[in-house]
Amino acid sequence: MGQITLRGLSPDVEEQIRKKAKQEGKSINKFISEIIGKNEQLQKSKKKTKAHSLKRLSGGWSREEADQFLNSLQFLEPVDEDLWK
Repeated sequence: MGQITLRGLSPDVEEQIRKKAKQEGKSINKFISEIIGKNEQLQKSKKKTKAHSLKRLSGGWSREEADQFLNSLQFLEPVDEDLWK
């Protein structure tokens, strides 16, 4: 796996990272990797939660049900040219 170097961290942030990693008995690399992993999982769960909550509230259609609904509306598609003159 590749290597990433972080530059420009303030001394306070660096100190906090080192302190927390030491408190948890982890390497700095492992500590930061876990933070990034947790953030990634959080972002994924947020995306799923919003869509999932709407589907749960409104119900959901299968692809077949959606197609049937759209097909039932096709009679509305033609434009009566006489009405638009």
